Amino acid sequence: MAGACELYLGGHEVPFENLKEEFAHAGRDGLVYRSVPFWIWNGDLKPEELRRLIREFKDVGLAGFFMHARTAGLITPYMGEEWMECVGASIEEARKLGIYPWLYDEYGFPSGKAGGRVPEAGEEYQRKVLCCSEERPGDFRWRPNTVAAFGARRNGDGFEDLHLLPDEESLRSLPEDVVVLHFYYEAKGYLDVLSRKAVRRFIELTHERYYQAFGDKFGTEIPGIFTDEPSYGLLPWSFELPERFKRRNGYDICKVLPALFYRVEGYERARYDFWRTVLEMFVEAYMKQIYEWCSEHGIALTGHIAWAETLMGQMTFHGASMPHYEFMHIPGTNHLGVRLMDCTREKQVVSVARQLGRRRVLCEIAGGMGWGVKFEEIKWVTEWQLALGINLLCQHMHHYTLHGPAKRDIPPSYSYQQPWWKEYKLLNDYFARLIFMLTRGERRADVLMIHPIRSAWILFDGKEISGPVDTHGGKELVDYNARQAEIANSMLSIHRDFDYGDEGIISRYGKVEGDRFLVGNAAYRVVVLPELISIDKRTLELLKEFMENGGKVVCIGEPPEMVEGVRSEEPRKVLSKAYSFELPPWPPEFKRAGRHDQPKTWEGTRRVLKRELDGVLEPSVEVKDPEGEEVEHIYCHERDLGQGRRILFLV
Repeated sequence: MAGACELYLGGHEVPFENLKEEFAHAGRDGLVYRSVPFWIWNGDLKPEELRRLIREFKDVGLAGFFMHARTAGLITPYMGEEWMECVGASIEEARKLGIYPWLYDEYGFPSGKAGGRVPEAGEEYQRKVLCCSEERPGDFRWRPNTVAAFGARRNGDGFEDLHLLPDEESLRSLPEDVVVLHFYYEAKGYLDVLSRKAVRRFIELTHERYYQAFGDKFGTEIPGIFTDEPSYGLLPWSFELPERFKRRNGYDICKVLPALFYRVEGYERARYDFWRTVLEMFVEAYMKQIYEWCSEHGIALTGHIAWAETLMGQMTFHGASMPHYEFMHIPGTNHLGVRLMDCTREKQVVSVARQLGRRRVLCEIAGGMGWGVKFEEIKWVTEWQLALGINLLCQHMHHYTLHGPAKRDIPPSYSYQQPWWKEYKLLNDYFARLIFMLTRGERRADVLMIHPIRSAWILFDGKEISGPVDTHGGKELVDYNARQAEIANSMLSIHRDFDYGDEGIISRYGKVEGDRFLVGNAAYRVVVLPELISIDKRTLELLKEFMENGGKVVCIGEPPEMVEGVRSEEPRKVLSKAYSFELPPWPPEFKRAGRHDQPKTWEGTRRVLKRELDGVLEPSVEVKDPEGEEVEHIYCHERDLGQGRRILFLV
C-alpha cells in the first residue's frame, strides 16, 4: 500500500529533542492526526456544492471525510450515475486541496445490504434468526422454516425426557402431557453475515463498483472504506450453519438446540460450541473476506461493530468484539452522546490494535449530542477517548443539508449550519496536537486481563431476548456483565492500565518468552482471570508455561470450573499456585451505573484490587490526592518512548 493509505497505517517517529517543534507542527498541518468526519450525503447532491463544502472542511482543519449515504432525505439515487459523478467530483476536489476522501460502504446502516439489493436476491442471502416455541402436539404442524422439533416433559422451569422428533408422523404417538419444542427460523430481510456467498454479493455490488469507477485512486488518494455495524441480531441461523457446526464440533447442532434456550443436560458445552462456531463464521464470511479484498485492492478497512460495550450486546449482535478487529487495518469503535460509559468498548479495540501492530484506532464520536452542544462537551468526551487509546477521530456527523427529515437525523451537524463553524478549527487543531503526542512511542500496559466473553456464552439464556438489548440473556448474565465492567473501570481508576486478551486471538498469537506472556507484539508481566467460568485449553497451557517461567497469574475469585464449556478439575490444578483473592460483595446502597450513565466503581473493589495487585507488581503510575488516596476519577494514558522517557496524559 502506498500514498494516503500508507500514511494512516505506517508510523512516523520523531526524535525526542524535536517533539516540542513537531507538537506545534501537528496542530498547524499534521494531516494524518486530524479528524475525518462522517459527511452525511442527503438531499439532492450537486457537484459544485460538494466542492464548496470540501473547501470549507479544509479551512476548519479537517483531514478529509467519509462519504456516507444517509436514508434521511437522500434524493440522489444511491450508487447511480449521478452518485458516482458526485463521488468523483469530491475525490478530485480533495486531491486539489491535499485532504483525503474516504468511502463508506452502505446506504444508511448497518452495512451489508447494498441499499437492499443483497436481501432482494432471496432467503439464502437474508439474515435468519433462530426461534423456539412451546406447542401442544395436537396444534403443532411441520413448516417450511422448521429446523427441528423435540418432545419433552415439563420439570419445574425446565424440561426432561427430551427426544428429537424425526418427522410430523411421530407426533401422533405423543402423550398429551408432552410439550413440543419447535425450533424454526425467521428471515429478517438483512444480510446473512454468516454466509460467504451473501457477503461476496455485497462486495460485488459495492466495493467492486467503486473500484471499477475509481480504482486508480485506491490507496493513493482514497485511503480506505468504512463498514458500519454489521450484525446478525438475536440468536443467528444460517443455511450453512448445520454443516459448519458438525465439521467444527463433531456432532449435529439440531440435537442440542434445546440447550440454547434451557438448562438441559450438557447445555454448557452446547452453548459454547454454538457461539464459537457462529463467531468464526461471521468473522470469516464478513470481516475477513472484506479485509482481504481491501488488502488486495490497496485500501484500508475501518469501521466498527454494534453494541460492543456489554457482554449482552456482543452476543446479541456479533458473538464477541475482539476477533472482528483482527481483520481491520484501522480497527474502530463508536461513542455517542454527552456522557461517559464503561471502558470495555474502548479497551477491547485498543487492546487488539496494540497486540497486532495496528497504529491507528478510530472512534465514531460526538454523535447525538444535540443542537445545543458546546465545545467544552466535545472536548471532555474526546479527551476521555484519547486517554483510553483512541487516536483517529470520526465526528458523527457533518450534514450536506438539513432539509426535510435531515434536521432530526441524530443531531447535531458539525458543519456550516453551526454558528461556531468558523471557530471549529480551534478544536480540530487541539485534537491534532494531542493525537500527535499520543501516537509517539508505545502505550504501556503490563497487565493482560482474559476477556470474559466465553464465560458469557455459557450464561446466555436464549429465551430472554425480548426486552432491551442490555437485558438479553437473562439476569445472571446481566449481573455478570456488571461485575466485569466494574472490575475494568476499577483497574483504570487505580491507574493500572491493562489490555484485554481474547482467547481466540491468544490461541493464534499467544506465546511465552521467559517471564513474559506475549500476544502478538504486546508483552505482559501479569495475567488476570476476572471471575471466569470457562477457559480455553490453549490459554490454560500458556498460563501453565508462563507460571513455570516465573510469570505471575492472578485469579479474581475461584479458578474457572470448565474448559471450553466442559466441567474439569484441570483449571484448579494448573492455577493452584496462582495469586488469588475475592472481591467483596457490593453493599446494598451501591447502585451500578446503567449503560447511559457515568462509569461507576465501588471503593471496596478499588481498595482490594490496588492492595492485591500492588503486592504482585509495583505500579508504574500513581495519582494521589494530598491525603495519599488514589484519585479514582482521573485516568492516565502512559506511553513509553524508550531510554527511560515517558509521556503521561491525565484526564
